Amino acid sequence: MHLPSIPIYLASGSLRYWLYSIFCKALAYALLIICTVFVFNSSVAIAGSFQQKGAAAIRYDLREDRPSRTQYRLRWFPHYQFTNENWSLHGFVVTGDDFSSNYNTLGSGEDRSLEFRHLYTRIKHNNGKTELGVIPPYKGRVSSTGLSKDGWITGLRHVHSWKKFGLMEWVIGSLDHLDEPSVFKRNRKINYLEMEFSSSEYKGFRYELAYEAMLEDHFIRGEIRKSLFNTTFSKNTTWAFEFVQNIEKSALKLIVSMEAELPSAIGDIDWFSYYTYVDEDFGERGELTEDFINFGHSVVTEGSIPIVHGLKGFTKVEIAEQQNRFQLGLEYKW
Repeated sequence: MHLPSIPIYLASGSLRYWLYSIFCKALAYALLIICTVFVFNSSVAIAGSFQQKGAAAIRYDLREDRPSRTQYRLRWFPHYQFTNENWSLHGFVVTGDDFSSNYNTLGSGEDRSLEFRHLYTRIKHNNGKTELGVIPPYKGRVSSTGLSKDGWITGLRHVHSWKKFGLMEWVIGSLDHLDEPSVFKRNRKINYLEMEFSSSEYKGFRYELAYEAMLEDHFIRGEIRKSLFNTTFSKNTTWAFEFVQNIEKSALKLIVSMEAELPSAIGDIDWFSYYTYVDEDFGERGELTEDFINFGHSVVTEGSIPIVHGLKGFTKVEIAEQQNRFQLGLEYKW
């Protein structure tokens, strides 16, 4: 069974594409105009408020079977809050040339991408939120088995909260043009569906269960987490087990991870280690996840340490069946 590609029968194909482009450009120009006014003429009165945050990173990437390289990443999160606090407009600009890539390579001679990847409106309500536009693939925390946080879905997300039980999320839209990160290059066919339940915390335990239909396959995803607070060696430690099952191909991806926040004299050190296994025939969805290294077995450890306010150093070591890798870098956030 496949989720059908359902065209939006509102107009001819060329007219639909034109209307969609106008919608995205209008949102983008609105954010840019608001940003410009606030930066260069803050005395101008505009209904609502503009906020932004960003980050810049550079890293050295050493790969066992490929040439080493130096890469950089730029990220910008503009956000406009309307006077009605339930309504807001969000954007996301980042480097990288495909769905799960967010770095450009220095001296490569390749085109260096910097594009609007997300552009959407958010409406908060008493029991959750609704997002419409080119939205991020996550509603909050990014799971290791979830789609890359810098990827995109063109469509609608609705999150409903049952305070005692947890959150229910529905997403419907389009997952396409995976090598074209610009919001202005998107399809008009519905080929993505997700339904996910995230439990409330109970004695440090949380779990998630989800059904996904994408890339002409169907998936069941689940995870369970156990958080420990103020242990001997860390402020917070979280153990997790996650899996994704491709129902069509009977292929599996699983992850066992440990995340910790370690106190030190210069600030908290963030540490994350995990083991992952991905079946060879799992499909393209395996490559679009946040942690993807390669198919087969892999072990990864990574960490970051504060240096001065806003600046941190980070490192990552990957040991995999098909490729070993080492990364070392700096990141500044504002």
